[in-house]
Amino acid sequence: MMFHILRATIATIAIVIGTAGSAQTATDTMTFTMDGSEVELLVSPSFARAQSRREISSAADYIDEIDVIGYLLDGNAIDKQVMVRFTVWNLPNELRVGGAYFQITERGNEGGWTTLDLEERAVVILNTYERTDAGLLVEAIFSGYPDFWPNIYKKPQERGPFKTASGQFSIFFPAE
Repeated sequence: MMFHILRATIATIAIVIGTAGSAQTATDTMTFTMDGSEVELLVSPSFARAQSRREISSAADYIDEIDVIGYLLDGNAIDKQVMVRFTVWNLPNELRVGGAYFQITERGNEGGWTTLDLEERAVVILNTYERTDAGLLVEAIFSGYPDFWPNIYKKPQERGPFKTASGQFSIFFPAE
């Protein structure tokens, strides 16, 4: 257990240091790195085939369920997709993030990499969470140690291998 806490702490510190000088420069973008290979992805609340979503989960308007889906197009097809899912509690004196996980899928492979169902789930750190009459701007960094599932929709009997993955995103959700 202590090993997992130490590993998560080291990963979080590495991400903060690694992204401190490279803040997100454009809205509706995502940068994703896995095993040292970095890819630039698009995110959009309006692209139907990979739509990022924000759902208000409470009548009091203080809990947001957020799915940010980064995608890489190859012609007219989605070649790679990274989905980051988390919940934000917008409390009077603080913002809390919980339930975070992410998964990576690629065209032509029914499997994928995910932090779902791991004791040590993904870490999401909000840099910007700004509500206005126009909508919601969310900017964050995320990290985790996903493992490969031969079928992304069915939990495997054996786990692993694990990889190191991290990223950052910026997305604006227009007011509805």
